[in-house]
Amino acid sequence: MLAHLKQLLPEVRIVVAHGQMDETELSERMDAFSAGEVDVLLSTSIIESGLDIPNANTLIVDRADTFGLAQLYQLRGRVGRGAQRAYAYFFRHNRKAPSLEGRQRLETIAENTQLGAGFSIAMRDLEIRGTGDILGTRQHGHIAAVGFHLYTSMLAQAVQRLRKESKLDINSLPVSYNIQLTPTNVELPLPTAIPAGYVQTRKFAWDCIDAWQSCAH
Repeated sequence: MLAHLKQLLPEVRIVVAHGQMDETELSERMDAFSAGEVDVLLSTSIIESGLDIPNANTLIVDRADTFGLAQLYQLRGRVGRGAQRAYAYFFRHNRKAPSLEGRQRLETIAENTQLGAGFSIAMRDLEIRGTGDILGTRQHGHIAAVGFHLYTSMLAQAVQRLRKESKLDINSLPVSYNIQLTPTNVELPLPTAIPAGYVQTRKFAWDCIDAWQSCAH
């Protein structure tokens, strides 16, 4: 890859960094990149481990579909840590199609770009990899088939039904055991907005109501 990049960009200063290098040499190369003495840092996924370089504004991940979702999230966080706008590009193999899980991981990381998206990504990662049985030791179960939120809701309903059949006083139990079911949310990667025509119609209706109330007074 280093030879390929030098052939494409002969005028660019490139250094390599990976975990098998000598500690002193690795530190010198990272310091040079941080100081702006090097244009491109070609490295393994070693940079995901808490590296903070504010002047790094572009990240390119080759064969991103082979990385885990947590790795992709950590790698994306290595850029954009300063005041300047940053970009992260995740590429897959140009001939080999990614696996189903690999494509799902790339779609998840592309959809969750907002601040505080870590929880949503973690939940999606849980669904992709599977969580097994909550009440058991198996690493595979039915959670992946129905989704984590629906599974926990169904589990809470079943527990409450069994408590009622056993004539247990649910209200006497600690608050942490009283699971409240929340309304269902359907999240789709589609733009949503209130139509402008609807807003104008509602405004006209309220204007009519205000005029009628004024005449009534």
